Amino acid sequence: MGKLIFLAAALLLLSACGTYTKPGASEADVARDKAMCNAQAHSRVLAERPQSSFQTNCNSNTWTGNTNCSTRPEIPAGEGLSELAYFIDCMKANGYSRQSQSTTTENFASANQQMAAVNFKRQNLQAENRNMLLSMCANEAHKLYYVKTACEASGINFEQMADTSKISPAEREALIKVQNARQELRQLEREVIETYVPARSSKMLELLNSYYTKVDSVALDLANGKLTWGEYNKARKDLYDQQNLEMHKL
Repeated sequence: MGKLIFLAAALLLLSACGTYTKPGASEADVARDKAMCNAQAHSRVLAERPQSSFQTNCNSNTWTGNTNCSTRPEIPAGEGLSELAYFIDCMKANGYSRQSQSTTTENFASANQQMAAVNFKRQNLQAENRNMLLSMCANEAHKLYYVKTACEASGINFEQMADTSKISPAEREALIKVQNARQELRQLEREVIETYVPARSSKMLELLNSYYTKVDSVALDLANGKLTWGEYNKARKDLYDQQNLEMHKL
């Protein structure tokens, strides 16, 4: 829910970028009335939002055989524009006029504002993805795994790639927990691509799923004692570098 409130606040910040004028109103008056209308508009869309509006995504983990599902509140289509319209109506009701080039841009977010809102939501999902990753790396239950490798594959160093030790039973248990935790993270990465890169989503998801399969394969080899930690780290880093290169070609 925190993410949804943050998004709503961002949309209202976009509306605040407009210039509102009122005879006799000082800058402090305008700022106070904007804050009041922001709060009223946000309360109104929250009251109108269906209480059962949730989205569930599930993903099968071929490495462990488990199915992981995550449920998040879903923002109804057009809610951001409705909140912006309520804000503008509130300002008008309090005697303000908004400087704009046309009636259309006065009553609805401009194309640039809409694009900014979409980009903000995408960036917010990406930030959530990274926060989930860092939280996963800091999890005490995963400590024995991350003692032997980097949080992010791009950070794997020479010493880790030179490690000739094999996985211990305790490290194997930590690896299994990490693999399970990665599934929700991967689903969020897929969600970002499907939602915000629709023109290239098919090819990007194909590359991403292929990458996940290869990463799971080397993890399985590590767990079964077929690879040393150094061999695993090198393979993990090489796979990341190759996937990153292929993604940038799209």
